[in-house]
Amino acid sequence: MGFENVVKVFEALANLFSGVEGAGVFLAALGIIMLLATLCGFVMWVLIGFIKRVPKMTLGEFLKFIVVFSGILIVLGILVP
Repeated sequence: MGFENVVKVFEALANLFSGVEGAGVFLAALGIIMLLATLCGFVMWVLIGFIKRVPKMTLGEFLKFIVVFSGILIVLGILVP
């Protein structure tokens, strides 16, 4: 189910850029890909930092972390059915 949605998104992007030609489109797409890769790397860096901090957390910090993390999972569950 999730893979079909990804295919639909890529098909929509392909249809969007099918009528556009030139080096500018290639450079813009390359820039967008670089920004997405940088964003993914930053997110992974932050998540690894959180994972390293979990054993050192106090009980209050851990409970706050669990509440925030569960809220994020709930929002993701709503947005990505």
